[in-house]
Amino acid sequence: MSQTRQAPPVPVHAPARRQRLGASFDTLAEYYTAGRPTYPAEFVQTLLQPLLDRTDTHRTVLEVGAGTGQATQLLPQFFAQVTSMEPGRKLCEEASQRHVSDPHVAVHQSTFEDWSGTDRHDCVFSASAFHWADPRVSYEKAAALLKPSGRLVFVSYSDVIGSDIWEEQAERIRVIYRRLAPQLTPPFGTRRLDELRSRLKGNSKSIAQALEYLEFGTPEHVTELPIGRWFGPATVLVDRHDRRYTGEGIVAALSSYGGFRGLEQDTARQLADEIRAYVEEECGNELLRSFALTGLAADRATTLV
Repeated sequence: MSQTRQAPPVPVHAPARRQRLGASFDTLAEYYTAGRPTYPAEFVQTLLQPLLDRTDTHRTVLEVGAGTGQATQLLPQFFAQVTSMEPGRKLCEEASQRHVSDPHVAVHQSTFEDWSGTDRHDCVFSASAFHWADPRVSYEKAAALLKPSGRLVFVSYSDVIGSDIWEEQAERIRVIYRRLAPQLTPPFGTRRLDELRSRLKGNSKSIAQALEYLEFGTPEHVTELPIGRWFGPATVLVDRHDRRYTGEGIVAALSSYGGFRGLEQDTARQLADEIRAYVEEECGNELLRSFALTGLAADRATTLV
């Protein structure tokens, strides 16, 4: 008697799954402020500096994936008008409320694929969000929404291997994951900072390939896209960033990631309780977690082909 073969899981980088995972963040609005690190203004300015040097002060920016507006609040330092979009209703409401008193910031509920605005901007900017859009659409659309002198800019955090103390603590948390949720890939970094920087620079001929490697570990799913028609080579900027977490804070951060969101409620609660207890009771309620703060930027091609 033949057995029914299960279909293989849809890879995370498949366009439809990207959109589903991107939309799922809306259920986690309350975890973002507590769990996700913010972006230093100086780092963002370094990525923007070539654009700032060649344009006047009446610049505009289109932000893709505002989340709760953490990165959005940096943009008025550099742009006279900020237009942001966020597909999640709750996240959009929180970002709008955060900027309700600023007439130079407008937040709209929309995916990038469905965005109907036609105004051209000096910059298209995205913090830890652009990879959830369909790359078959997003890069060509970003180029079309940029002025000829425009710049595409991404910032993102990713876990990297840190100090010996952090790695020991991280492994203890992974052990809890393996015992309670063995179907999940345990969290935290497996790449060294210098390795990440080197691989990103190796993919810098295409900002799409660099972003795919950063977020999914491989650029192969965008290698056939004609990114060079729309953008020049990518500038790569990578800095180490260590952030302190309490037990409650690390649980909030882990709760905002994909695998945790798919767990059954009882499993998720037990996982959170054990991680929180470990940090509070055995780590003095403090972790120093290591990240790579990464920036990618590319100028729009002068003439779009």
